[in-house]
Amino acid sequence: MGKPCSLQSRVQEAVRAIVDFVKREGPNGWDDPWSKIQQSYGDVLEILHWSTSLMRDSIELSLFQKNKDSRRFLI
Repeated sequence: MGKPCSLQSRVQEAVRAIVDFVKREGPNGWDDPWSKIQQSYGDVLEILHWSTSLMRDSIELSLFQKNKDSRRFLI
């Protein structure tokens, strides 16, 4: 059984899959699929971006709270 994937690696994998799909399904010789991705999948990419930002903020807040609680006992 493989290691659990981080949220960041899952987002990167999803973005790679979208890019590969657009390159495969786009016109022949289409080297820069980003404009098509923005038109078709912009909302999905924005949700992924905000999800990772919220997750990171939540982790940082949790670590801050944990450190704050541990300092209280040291005083």
